[in-house]
Formats: sequence, structure tokens, C-alpha cells
Amino acid sequence: MRKALFDISLFRYDTQDWKEKKAEIISWSDKITMYRSEANNFYSDKNPSQRINENSFYMQDFISLFEDKFALFQDEAGLDSVSLTDVWFAEYEEGDCQLPHSHGSTGFTGILYVNFDEEKHPPTTVIQPWSGILNDQTTMVNVYAKEGTLIIMPSNLLHFSAPNKCSHKKTVISFDLKCTSQYILWHYN
Repeated sequence: MRKALFDISLFRYDTQDWKEKKAEIISWSDKITMYRSEANNFYSDKNPSQRINENSFYMQDFISLFEDKFALFQDEAGLDSVSLTDVWFAEYEEGDCQLPHSHGSTGFTGILYVNFDEEKHPPTTVIQPWSGILNDQTTMVNVYAKEGTLIIMPSNLLHFSAPNKCSHKKTVISFDLKCTSQYILWHYN
């Protein structure tokens, strides 16, 4: 009998009323200061010298816009509570990329695709946390997304954005979630 020992879930949600929500999100981006990360070669309003983005005045508005998605995620993940701990913009001009990284060992992280052309922009790529059993190779999975897609995954998963080969800027909002549960999320029978 075959049983899975481990399961890694990725939660994917499409946004209703995307045009209206995008307009509000773009209005936030007009009021922020973007910093260039030399190590990763992209822009963000998350100052590299700050652990938490103290400039994310739009955090409450972001929560309000996607409250239904966070509630759905909480239910689908079987969590007692979900709280947003940080949110920031990331922009990728032509040639920009983000190196493999994680968002810590606990909780969940998410990405909302704001300016994103699935035909031209590189998707987020997630790296499997163990080598292949038969070939000892690293497996990478491109996350399917379109503009308005919101994804949530465990914070400890390594992920990256390949270089943007398009002259149109790719914009995402990244965020971190703290979650609690009264029961153990894994079992073995």
C-alpha cells in the first residue's frame, strides 16, 4: 500500500473584481519609495536595513481587499488564526531577477501578481526541498499565475524569480503570514 509521508500544499486564488482592486493597489505604489536591492537586482519598498517593512501603510487596505481569500486559506489549511505580519511591493524591470530565498522556517508567505503577463514575465519558481529519489537532481516547479492571482505557500520553501526578459515591468506584492493551529498538521497511519 502506498502512503505519502510528506505533502506540501500551495494555495492559489484568483481575484474577483481585479480591475477595481488593481487600481487601488496601483494608487498605493504611487506613494511609496522603492529601493534597489543590489544582491537580487530588483526594486522593493522593503528597505533592506529593516527586518519588517515599516513603510507598508497599505497593510490594512491589503487585508481588507483580500479578506475573503485569507478566510478561505485559513479554512482550507485548517488553521485557527491567520495574521499578516509584513507586506511589500517588488518590481522587476528588464533583466531584473530575485535569487533563491525563503521567508523563514515557520508560517506562510504569499505573492499577489499585480502587473504580470503570463506569456512574457517569468513565473515564481519553487525548489523542491529534497533531491530526486531516482536521480538525485533538484526539482523546480514554476507556479502558474496570471494577473490577479494570489498564491500562499510555506515560508520555508526556497523560491525565486528568473530574469525578466520583457521590457514591461513585472510587479508583485509579497507578504508573510503568522498562523496558529490547535492540532498537529501532519499524521502518519
